[in-house]
Amino acid sequence: MRTTTAIGRATTAVWNGAKNLVGRVAQAAVRVAKDIYEALDKFADCMDLKKLMFRLLFGSMPGVDAEKSEVSITLFNNPKLVTKIVPTLGSRNEVSWDYGPIRRRDTTVSSHASMTFAPELNLVVEPASGKVSLDFSGEVVVKASVNINAETSSSWSLNDAFPKTPITVTGCAPLFCVTLMIQGLVQLDVTTELAGTVGASVSARFGVQGHVEMDIDDGKVKATISAGRLTHEEKLDYESTFKGTISMRAGPIFTVLPTPGAPISLEPFIKAEIKAYAQSVNGKSCGKAGVNVYADPHVHALGLPESVDFDSRVLEDAIVKQVTQVPANMQLEFADMFLSCLKIPGFSSLKSTLNKVMNRASDLIAKAIPDFKIAFGSPVTLFKQSVCFNLLSVFLPSDTTCGSYSIGC
Repeated sequence: MRTTTAIGRATTAVWNGAKNLVGRVAQAAVRVAKDIYEALDKFADCMDLKKLMFRLLFGSMPGVDAEKSEVSITLFNNPKLVTKIVPTLGSRNEVSWDYGPIRRRDTTVSSHASMTFAPELNLVVEPASGKVSLDFSGEVVVKASVNINAETSSSWSLNDAFPKTPITVTGCAPLFCVTLMIQGLVQLDVTTELAGTVGASVSARFGVQGHVEMDIDDGKVKATISAGRLTHEEKLDYESTFKGTISMRAGPIFTVLPTPGAPISLEPFIKAEIKAYAQSVNGKSCGKAGVNVYADPHVHALGLPESVDFDSRVLEDAIVKQVTQVPANMQLEFADMFLSCLKIPGFSSLKSTLNKVMNRASDLIAKAIPDFKIAFGSPVTLFKQSVCFNLLSVFLPSDTTCGSYSIGC
């Protein structure tokens, strides 16, 4: 699949409010950056401050591989967060969905979907200048199956997100927080015209990578994104009397939200389609069915996709909680490192000053955290592509074309 470069801009009316709220957090962070830097710098000769920041940011994030992740935080001049995040969130079997067997409009349906997607993330946040950049790369794996037993003609659709509440982890270090969210999405569309049964299972995977740059101040975003080759396995069970179309679009929504900053959502969807046709001419019946798979990746920024349904207050509370815990977490991390600092002149006074600075910083930033549902409007679409592959066709009897109806893409 091809590489695409896109440039977008948030809706002005919505983004002006969002920019002000994001800027409020950034201003609070910048205001205390110098004090934190000067307090920490006193301990630079006796402890690894980079290691300290790493443990603060990722120590409370169970969805991150700490051994493979890295972090660098600049607290003077232009504060900056530079981090490589290797998530385990999204790599386990927790993003899965089961439906049925259930009867809907004279049709019995059962379906299943599971997915893994844990992209490596290289994130840079500069709150003073309102700049955020993200490089990402990873492979999505989606396994989906659907079985239909239709008794008559019908048409219906189902949209479902799973789990109902996105799996979310948040970590904070001085001045910065990073939130990762993942949720699966399934859209099932069923149209039956003649009674019969059909079932299919598909396992598909493809890689996606890209670079995204956001300018919070003017709401602009640009991106270069590419999707890789689709690999797949499929199975089709078809009864020649069935006629209809079933499509199942499934995939993860993986969102990265830096604070200060705005969300970037990666949505590498896969759509599986069954197209079946049957007819009877002069007492002779025939049927045919095809399985088509679409690689259907999307990337959005500056807002959360409509399909992500969550209580913004829960997310806000989680970030505020992590911010306010930074001083206590720093105390715990310092406990392992302080032994080599005990000989510093005025050690107790320096430690007391650091505690006061961290408590003040956490309080200022926590008070500036906005309500994210108010802050972010409709997202800007950076990448949207759909490429179809006809994977499997079945003809019954095998020596007939059974009409001109296309069961391909």
